[in-house]
Amino acid sequence: MKKANNFNRKRLLLNYGIKPLRKLIFLKRLNEAKAKQFSKRLAVKYCFKKWRIHTNSVWEIKKIKADYFYRKYLIRVSFKIWRKVITFAF
Repeated sequence: MKKANNFNRKRLLLNYGIKPLRKLIFLKRLNEAKAKQFSKRLAVKYCFKKWRIHTNSVWEIKKIKADYFYRKYLIRVSFKIWRKVITFAF
């Protein structure tokens, strides 16, 4: 009888104590790994978002400057052509 009680006690301890504890520890480690991966991914996403916003603003400024200088160039060339036409006409 004593041997059966010891076996029963060990089985209960294993099935309701150690196995669930091992499962909890495994789930905890799995969740920690997922949390670390998510944190890294979120940090990269945040950094790239800031970089993309900065790059877009710099690109817009360069585009505005290029458009301004191109309009200025067109006016200058048009004026030179107009001046040549006027000088040849007289």
